[in-house]
Amino acid sequence: MGHSIQRTGGLMMLHFLPYDLQANITNTACGITKLCVSSVANCNPTGNSSCFFASTQYNNGMLTVEMSGTTSGYVALGLTPTVSPLSQIGTIVFVCGNNNTNVFFETATQNGSVLNPANVSIINIPTVQGSVTSNQTLIQCIINITVSPNILGLPSLPANVQLPVNLSILNGSTNGTSLGIPTTVFNSNGTLDLANPKSNVSPTVLFNITRTGCGSTKLCVSSETTCNLTGNSSCFFSSVQVKNQTLSFELSGTTTGYVALGLIKQNSTFVFVCGNNSNSFFFQTATQNNTNLTSANVTTVHNFQGVVAQNQTLIQCIFNTSTSFNISTKAVDTMYQVIIMNGTTNGEFLQTCPTYSHSIVAYITTSLLKNPIKNNIIS
Repeated sequence: MGHSIQRTGGLMMLHFLPYDLQANITNTACGITKLCVSSVANCNPTGNSSCFFASTQYNNGMLTVEMSGTTSGYVALGLTPTVSPLSQIGTIVFVCGNNNTNVFFETATQNGSVLNPANVSIINIPTVQGSVTSNQTLIQCIINITVSPNILGLPSLPANVQLPVNLSILNGSTNGTSLGIPTTVFNSNGTLDLANPKSNVSPTVLFNITRTGCGSTKLCVSSETTCNLTGNSSCFFSSVQVKNQTLSFELSGTTTGYVALGLIKQNSTFVFVCGNNSNSFFFQTATQNNTNLTSANVTTVHNFQGVVAQNQTLIQCIFNTSTSFNISTKAVDTMYQVIIMNGTTNGEFLQTCPTYSHSIVAYITTSLLKNPIKNNIIS
């Protein structure tokens, strides 16, 4: 397209041709540097899936809005501000549409099920980029909006700008000049802060891993005596107790990679790994040979749960296994040397040289676990 934006005195005109799209719209950095919403989970805005996507990112007085939709008509973002003076306008709609393979952009207001093209004089949009694919199945736009103190009703912009709105993604047909009745493909059903990338990210709930019961009902080991299990200090902790012939483990570590519990018996080391794969928790069992950790199936692990929290700096998990790990053809004994490890990950691939998180080890036996007060070891 390559057309300059038509505006007069800072007022947006109803309808114009954006510049050619110069950047890819992706879901990378969602929840980290930009707020993202979509019609379906894991929407791929590159066009490899049929869905609708929008994101907002605030930086130094500029709000960048991305819109993407698999449609031959238009995709639109509806913003209903919840604070004055913007709330007096009602719902502001940014429309990115297709006019015979040419992309167009316009602003509108929404009245019920009708979109009415309109100048939104309080909003200043310095640049818009857009594209329509040659087969007219994907429409995308990137919009830059100036966030000035007057649109927030403030004398100056605060350091922690908040832009609370109710948000919707709309889709409809168009002949290039008029807009068809929109269908809502996403609705926030509540207020989101366009300047906060985590505005729609539910806070991660940590497990209730505590020192309660250490030395009385469970055996505990940790990298330091003052280890804070809320993640406010950098340390590693593990506990184990017997419940109905089942070993129940807790594991917590301040790391961005993985925290692991190693059990050593008869010159074999079995490792239970709780790791972070791009902010998603994974659990893995492995064996250790010198500095190598090799994935291995431990059939006696009954269940596991885990979480990656606090901006990917804290990993916690709990898992249960029987008192026999079936790791030897010899007569089964129940004595294990315990070590806590941590390391980095690449996806779910484990670093080959784990770091040992404490220097004192504990020995687990069924009889010792029946009396943890005699065997509670904290490094």
